[in-house]
This record gives sequence, C-alpha cells and structure tokens, in this order.
Amino acid sequence: MTKSTQDHAAAATDTDPNVQYAYEDGVVGQGVEAKFIRPDYVTYPGPSTRRVVYYNYPTSGVGAALGRLENIASAGSPTTSQKYASYMFLGAGTMVDANYPAVTGIPALTYGSRANSYSGFDPASPQGLRRASRFGRVVDQKWQNQSGTPVAKDRFKYAYDPASPQGLRRASRFGRIA
Repeated sequence: MTKSTQDHAAAATDTDPNVQYAYEDGVVGQGVEAKFIRPDYVTYPGPSTRRVVYYNYPTSGVGAALGRLENIASAGSPTTSQKYASYMFLGAGTMVDANYPAVTGIPALTYGSRANSYSGFDPASPQGLRRASRFGRVVDQKWQNQSGTPVAKDRFKYAYDPASPQGLRRASRFGRIA
C-alpha cells in the first residue's frame, strides 16, 4: 500500500486527506532483485502542511546487516531533538532499549547499560549482575527517567527455574524489588 485516503462523510476521492507510504527496497543496480523491502517514511496530512515521519536504519555494522530500525524521526538524518524514538537491540530482534528524546517527562524502557552496548555485564549494577541470562532471557527490566540522574520508576526482575517451563517474576513498584 502506498496511499490511504479517508473521508468520513462520503466515498473517499483523491482530493480527500490521505496518508502516503514510501519504502526502501535495497536494490543496488538494474536487473537485481530487492534485498529487502522496509518502510522509509510516512507522509501525514496536516491543517496547513503535511508532516513526514522517517524510519531510519543503521548504515553499517550488525544493525545494517540485519535491517534493524535505529530510530523514528522528523528527518532522514536526525539530530537527537528530531528523534521521536530510538532503539537498541540484542541479537536479531530483541529490543533492549527504547528511548524517546523528543518527548520529555516520560520514562524509558531499558534492559541494560547503553555505554556497554549490552555486553551482558553491567558494572553499574551490584556485583556487575547481568541484565539477561546466558540464554538471552530478560532478568532485569527497568522504566527510568530520561533526563538527569537515571531513577527507576518501575522495575521487574525475573528468575528462571530450569525444572519449570514458567519463569518466576519478582515485581516492584517505583524501583523497589518485592
């Protein structure tokens, strides 16, 4: 789908407000099959001007090879203040960090230390405890403020029993583990 048109009073026509979708296909030359098809940007209608929201992907490294989304922003090459959301991943598809730089006052989800690129070892935590098990399962999930000194607003810690298919969860309120 490249265009979605809506009219709440009658049948939709080409002059009604619409949302337009653009995609990247990864083609590097003529006669070559697409390596991927992924969203590039979405154009939304507005009262006076249209608004474009870009889906940005890494240009190098593992994230580029896997085609992981890096951020959603108001520009193709955004500054921090132009990013609506930015993401960090562990492996092919496990998101370990979601940040919302353009929005203030909301907590951000994190599973580990951004400075360590999620190596599994976090020196900022007591005894350098892991935020994921050796099998990649979450053991420490935090929602914390994005500005100033990070303070956990809510936190979940998980333990896994190898004899049971169900995990054990220790929940907390406002950063205090129950």
